[in-house]
Amino acid sequence: MNIVVDTAWEAIQLENTVRIVHQKIGIVNKIGSNPSACMDLLISLNKVEELDEAIDISNQIFVPSPAEALKYYNKQDWLKKIEDGGLLVTVKRDGHMAGYAICYREDQIFHIWNVGVLESYRGQGVWKKIYETIHQYATKNGCSQLTMNTYKSKFSSMYSFCQKHGFVEYKIEDGKSFFTKHIP
Repeated sequence: MNIVVDTAWEAIQLENTVRIVHQKIGIVNKIGSNPSACMDLLISLNKVEELDEAIDISNQIFVPSPAEALKYYNKQDWLKKIEDGGLLVTVKRDGHMAGYAICYREDQIFHIWNVGVLESYRGQGVWKKIYETIHQYATKNGCSQLTMNTYKSKFSSMYSFCQKHGFVEYKIEDGKSFFTKHIP
């Protein structure tokens, strides 16, 4: 169920329905009757003031080496991705950040670059909401493809997600799978 609203950041819980308002998109999504899903999810787009917290979560999940931290968890790099047409999606549940995604754009391709959901929030629909938000954002902004890369051996659930959601694996290099999905 989609409803267009005028306000940017309101979350209203009605019985078994949670309305999530996406800044800039203005689409409200229904989350159904799963009691664990009825806790408020607040999805924010490009709130750079939440970038440090997203990077902290990323460091907790991936535990990068110092070289990896400099290369992949660099705040200036993440800011540049956002400023150059990318997207930062953050999800809070009960006031606590549960997950994030950082994406960047290259022409008509929208690449899901770095994603993380804290372990205590996994299996509660957080990644699903992040992905739906990314897909809607990319579609609304004229992209024709979504891409993402993952390691089947390290992140088997993400690998399975790609396969189940219409992504096509087009290359494997050093154990990393490269996926693409056409956006109609």
